[in-house]
Amino acid sequence: MRLFYLDSARAVLMLLGVVLHVSTVYSVGSNWWVVSADASLIYNYLNSAIHTFRMPAFFLISGFFSAMVISKKGHREFIRSRFARLIVPVSVCAWLINYPQSVFLNRYGNRSVYFFTDTGWVYHLWFLNYLFIYVILLYGSKLWLLKTPVRLRLPSLLYDNLANLMASALVVMFGIHLLASFCQLRYHEYFGRLEIYGLSLYGLMFLIGVGTYYNKKLLSTVVDASALGLIPCGILLTLEMLYFHTMNSRLGTALVMATSIVLGIWMSAIVLALFKRYLNFSNKYMSFISGASYSIYLLHHPLVLLFGAVFNRIYWNIHLEALISIVAIFAITSLLHGYLISRYRVLSFLLNGK
Repeated sequence: MRLFYLDSARAVLMLLGVVLHVSTVYSVGSNWWVVSADASLIYNYLNSAIHTFRMPAFFLISGFFSAMVISKKGHREFIRSRFARLIVPVSVCAWLINYPQSVFLNRYGNRSVYFFTDTGWVYHLWFLNYLFIYVILLYGSKLWLLKTPVRLRLPSLLYDNLANLMASALVVMFGIHLLASFCQLRYHEYFGRLEIYGLSLYGLMFLIGVGTYYNKKLLSTVVDASALGLIPCGILLTLEMLYFHTMNSRLGTALVMATSIVLGIWMSAIVLALFKRYLNFSNKYMSFISGASYSIYLLHHPLVLLFGAVFNRIYWNIHLEALISIVAIFAITSLLHGYLISRYRVLSFLLNGK
């Protein structure tokens, strides 16, 4: 049976990136590429709330679908399709979207951006780099399991018991995440916003997604029981925003990262539960949203920056500015997808890998 709510959730989580980036323009203390002269704490809280679940849930769902593709279509088709879906759009958008965006920001932005030696070539596409790394690791693991004699594989206690294997991997990645955050280890190089604690956090969620594909009963159990986490998540989120972030120490950083793991897992389950309850179906509207979400996300970033720069010279009510920006960006990018990208095979391949 097709799990329509996972398709819907993946699309909506990607579209929330538009709301997230617009809210960043109007957040208090923002050091983004374009910032508003006026700001409101409302957008800080909106930003933090979206951050707690958006990318963790997205990587969990990506892990689930990656395992499904490699299981149903084989490892060769899996790596071919993932290369087309991830590397081709990143390469194209780096030059067609992000390079002109860097030129624009160096003239009108809040700070200078260096396309080749900074994160200018990747910007909002950073998660595709992460995802491709996880895909390569999953592909390599599949090949290893296919070609390695059983006696040379993982110890039988781990290999024969998926729960033990998952638990061991999660403990290791949790430890790496905490160590990296406590020691403030980061990796910002040409490859584009790769960070050790980011790789470990989202890798953990991707791994959970892979595990839930092979144990769909676990997915149903976690999603159905997610309501039990509403109150604890609320408490943790409040502590993170009001207390942990104010601790100017490595301990504070480690606490923020630790809560991000717990919140990421639990909030992901809550979000999936909501989608399972209310959007576990398919119609022409949801089909369009699912099909257009990738294009909308790829194209939205320069529009967010453009609207932010324009409104910085108009000085309207910031809530009206934010609303106009979000609605206009969704409308423009949806039209571009519907009338151009989806209709021309070359554009569809270059921007969607299809």
